[in-house]
Amino acid sequence: MTARTAGTITLAEGHTIERAAVDEKRQILDELSIDAVLSRIKAWTGVKASNKPLDAAYFGSAAISDAYRAAKVRKDWPTVDRLVLDALEHKRFKYDRLLDAEEWMQAFSERLCEEVEMSHAAFRWMDPPEM
Repeated sequence: MTARTAGTITLAEGHTIERAAVDEKRQILDELSIDAVLSRIKAWTGVKASNKPLDAAYFGSAAISDAYRAAKVRKDWPTVDRLVLDALEHKRFKYDRLLDAEEWMQAFSERLCEEVEMSHAAFRWMDPPEM
């Protein structure tokens, strides 16, 4: 969960993004139709999900890797987030890309919430037998 303070959004202990950066991205999204937002957000983030298990080589030590795995089993997401961001921080390019993607996701989530609030109806995909 993110915590918000004036000017920053805390992703994990010691890792923040700037509210102003999210607001700038939100302004870009506000100028687009929701269809355009949905088609572009994936390209803008530049981050792909990884199913590869994170190991000691990623974290720099087996102890940190073990702490990550234990936190993941406990579903202690704040600890998981902090450990991943701490490890990634030393790979500056990737860390900066991840923070940029998080800014886009925050802006996208805000835009999506606004769209939902303005909607009069919601639909889900249905199979022909359900109809």
